[in-house]
Amino acid sequence: MSFRYVFFMPNEHIKEIMGMKGKLDIIDIIQQKRLQWYGHVKRKSEERIPKLIMDWIPWERRKRGRPR
Repeated sequence: MSFRYVFFMPNEHIKEIMGMKGKLDIIDIIQQKRLQWYGHVKRKSEERIPKLIMDWIPWERRKRGRPR
């Protein structure tokens, strides 16, 4: 008979041990940077390539599955 004991520790406890309590998670930092980049691109002129790509809508949907 095998018995496996797994101990789970909440993230807040790990942050407290590492001295990171009250600081942002990497996920929060990435979301904040994405929003900053989005605002940066939205303020660009209409003919700039990043703005054109962000506002681009494809003509038609691709078919599902592997091409035959």
